[in-house]
Amino acid sequence: MQVSSILQDDRGDIWLATSGGLDHVTKEGFVSHLSDPANPRSLSNDIVFDLFQDAGGVMWVATFGGLNYWSRSEYLAEHVSANQRIANSLSSSAVTAISESSDGTVWVGTFGGSLNEILPNGTIRHHRADVDDPASIPEDTVMSLFVDSKERIWAQTPLTQCKAMAAY
Repeated sequence: MQVSSILQDDRGDIWLATSGGLDHVTKEGFVSHLSDPANPRSLSNDIVFDLFQDAGGVMWVATFGGLNYWSRSEYLAEHVSANQRIANSLSSSAVTAISESSDGTVWVGTFGGSLNEILPNGTIRHHRADVDDPASIPEDTVMSLFVDSKERIWAQTPLTQCKAMAAY
């Protein structure tokens, strides 16, 4: 099993994003959380790429099957995924990276979908690669994200080096 991300939450617990689910390490022990097709509030997929805790304490879990808001108290997830028939959805359900701007905007990188911007009001905007726009992301697959102190979004793509982009 491969570990792709490690997060220490605001309670001090350790969370591991793995190729076999979400693992939670506490002082009391070790718990694995998996996708369960019979439970719509379980993880959306067992392949977990990234973990992020936002300024409000919400834990975000990036999986191959979508983005999950994770309730640490209930061990249940709410899902955000791609649906081409719904305008306000992710560009791809293969979510690879998560970060946050100081204004509460959550940035979501996807595999082959684009960079997604989730505004505090829940609106989702897509930012796609555009060869005619040097300020756009270099490719539509984003492997890693970081928002720096100047509010620049750093996006790492498979075929290019990290590139700083102006905040949108």
